[in-house]
Amino acid sequence: LLASSAASDVYKRQVPLNSRYEKAEFVDYLARTRVDLLLVGAGIGEAAILAARELGIPIHPLDGGDFAPDRLKATQRFDKPGPDDLAIVLLTSGTTGQSKIVPLTHQNLWTGASDVARSLGLGPDDCVLSMWEQAHIGGISDLLLAPLISGGSIFAAGGFNANRFFEFLPAVKPTWFQGVPTTVRELHRHAIRRQIPCQNTSLRFLRSVAAALPADWMKDLEKLFDVPVIQTFGMTEASPLITSTRLAPHQRKPNSVGSSCGTELAILDTGSGIIAKGKVGEVAIKGANVFTGYEGDESANSASFRNGWFITGDRGYLDEDGDLFLTGRTKDMINRGGEKISPAEVEAAVLYHPSIEQAATFAVPHPTLGENVGVAVVLGRGCTLTANELRVFVSKTLAKFKVPAHVMFLDDLPKSRIGKVLRNEILEEFLARARVKPASVEPANELENLLAELWAEELDLPTVGIDDNFFDLGGDSLSSTRIILASEVALGIQIPANSGIEYDTVRAMAARLASILKATKSKRSAQKKRIKKGKILTGVSRTMLGESPLPDNILYDCARELDFEIARHTAENLSTPKEIETLLRGRRSTQAANWYSNPMGALRIARNRRLMRADFRRAISGSVAPLSWTRKKVVENADIYSTTGVAKENKALIVGFTSRAMRLTTPTFHILCALDPTRFDLLLLRDPTRRHYMDGVPGFGGSVESAALQIAQYAAAHQYPRVMALGTSSGAIPAICTAIINRWPRVLACGADRISSHPHLQQIMNKCAGLMDVSCPTSVKLAYSGRNPRDTAGAGELKKILHKACVLPDDRFKEHPLLYKLQMQGELAAFLTNNLTG
Repeated sequence: LLASSAASDVYKRQVPLNSRYEKAEFVDYLARTRVDLLLVGAGIGEAAILAARELGIPIHPLDGGDFAPDRLKATQRFDKPGPDDLAIVLLTSGTTGQSKIVPLTHQNLWTGASDVARSLGLGPDDCVLSMWEQAHIGGISDLLLAPLISGGSIFAAGGFNANRFFEFLPAVKPTWFQGVPTTVRELHRHAIRRQIPCQNTSLRFLRSVAAALPADWMKDLEKLFDVPVIQTFGMTEASPLITSTRLAPHQRKPNSVGSSCGTELAILDTGSGIIAKGKVGEVAIKGANVFTGYEGDESANSASFRNGWFITGDRGYLDEDGDLFLTGRTKDMINRGGEKISPAEVEAAVLYHPSIEQAATFAVPHPTLGENVGVAVVLGRGCTLTANELRVFVSKTLAKFKVPAHVMFLDDLPKSRIGKVLRNEILEEFLARARVKPASVEPANELENLLAELWAEELDLPTVGIDDNFFDLGGDSLSSTRIILASEVALGIQIPANSGIEYDTVRAMAARLASILKATKSKRSAQKKRIKKGKILTGVSRTMLGESPLPDNILYDCARELDFEIARHTAENLSTPKEIETLLRGRRSTQAANWYSNPMGALRIARNRRLMRADFRRAISGSVAPLSWTRKKVVENADIYSTTGVAKENKALIVGFTSRAMRLTTPTFHILCALDPTRFDLLLLRDPTRRHYMDGVPGFGGSVESAALQIAQYAAAHQYPRVMALGTSSGAIPAICTAIINRWPRVLACGADRISSHPHLQQIMNKCAGLMDVSCPTSVKLAYSGRNPRDTAGAGELKKILHKACVLPDDRFKEHPLLYKLQMQGELAAFLTNNLTG
């Protein structure tokens, strides 16, 4: 790139192109930019080569030896280019249906790169870790020219990869890194999941470009790396930097993209008049870094330039200090994670399908990408088409990032009186449909159940329905890659890299993977392990709902390991120590044939039964009257555990909110053995739907708040003088809210889920936070395994809301089930006494 642009008297046009384009896009771009020689790197130019051959353009591989074509002899000298000579030509999408051609001069690039270097204070000691393609202005100006101008160094590491970033960080010792919001967010996610220490590194700042960085993400990144995060506003036409926040001691204002880095900046009205500070208008720029106009597009130039000002297409305002605040865009262009996509270009590809009569592309808000591509289509009479079929069709002519993530079928497109498509009304209709959630459909098979769990885990959601749209859930290309990799590990198969477009729902992904599994006949132990977990919880839930009784001899009459695990988990979730003792003394198996038909399975069942018996004996040793506990059903999903002979008014009541596994992250008999039955009763609440108390506590109330009041009425009716709450995992937040609403003296939350993963509980939690700040006497204790990133994050989020809460990390453990780990250490009774019952 540098060599060819320096030889501008020989090669007038240097056009960096994105290797991810499809052949049809290359044909269009190569023809319109009048390229007459194609240089391709090893293994990345197949589509470009096919396009060049179709156009008759010579091709030269960059790894093919000395580069000395006829036009430029190896010994030829050439003149140094001038400031106004053309350096490169870039393509940027617009709203006219074709990508716009942006010519940038040497002066444009020099000014832009100098602005970047000056705004960041770059010098000879700086090294940037570059994981960006050179087809973008950011890769050229920010990550190549700016470091060179400042005398620094560049470590070019290819495309973005979070794992490789953390490998290079200690080895290369870069002082800064740049990415779009999605990629820098992935660094945070990767580090938290793998517990990678990120402070005291060589980095002195991170830089987020191309799209708005959410404030919460910036805080998370700065806390993780202990360095400032710089946010910018720029565009290809400005080479690219316009404004930027600055490093200390400069002030950084919330929601501002900073001040000008050298570009002249103004806010204009609908004409060319400059608006006063604080007033919203159209953002306009001029300066040595700004190009002079689109090539071959007079209509675009006429609309984009006014009295020497270039209109960026953004709306915003400047404050008294000259800091810019953006409020929206006047153009329809879609900004998908920094990739600018023309709606008209997508529409043209969609309308090429013979079944479609009308199409309109629109931007769909997305939590990580900023925006994603949606398209509304009207089918021809008698035609049928699915969303996936359309995506597969369009993917043959458009790059993957341009393929519509959302397809909405309409009878007709909304239009104005003059026939203009009303994209805002289309978006409103789309959002209205998205708010109407279809009835939840349970997974129909083990594979769907496995994938639903994987999606929920990778997308940080409590549950995922099999028909929920991947992009609606906040999915992006990075989380898609994680899901595919996790699925490959779990299923022991290799998933074709180009088939991700078919995976917009769990149902669709399961159907595709079922065909792969059938073809490969692969049965891996990892698959069995993940599927078994889901089947166990489903079996336990059904048993608790009364669909299948639990006979006394169930621990001996299980024909399969899965049956035994369902029986064991159900018994441990429900039973008192006395009931467990009875089950473990059950009559010998009547299914002796199991030893002949499946001897290894029968042996494992026998081993697990022995382990259960040893666990039971260990739990009851040293406990207070463990066999005196009795169990009585209160409502469908709640049991009261108590002992006879002691009046209720002489006891305290512990209200336990179980986790998604319908236990307090340890068997119920563990908790009972840790309590004194003469002093306490235990009211245990379960959510057999496993929807994280989304419907309150079935039997007590349809919401957490209504359930809290009814539970308080139950406690008052039975004359308990003192009530406390205990909640684990997904039950921790309902436990906290219930205790605060009822002003109970104490609540212990163990391994609490993140409140951000449970939006249905956000409102009630905010209400409880307000109550607690005013006059609530409730003592909130947040205990968790200190080496578990999920639990650490959950406690941290709750602490931000509940300022008076006490945080109790146990840095010995990294496993989520804290109470079980404490029981194994023989410390559960003391822990409950110190933090709940004492």
